[in-house]
Amino acid sequence: MHPSPIFELSPLVGFSDEIVANARLIAAAPELLAMLREARLFVQAQDHVFERIDAIIAKAEGRS
Repeated sequence: MHPSPIFELSPLVGFSDEIVANARLIAAAPELLAMLREARLFVQAQDHVFERIDAIIAKAEGRS
């Protein structure tokens, strides 16, 4: 059973599609960051890819 949301954003109450999309992205951000950290352990790529991944993780953690 999924918990009920505390509130729901809806374009019907004056929120634009962009605001709703941003809210969904913000809600998913912790999972996206966790997955990026995990993916970094398995990605076999050039150094510049690791640098970008590390920079994005640092930005998400407030270290940049």
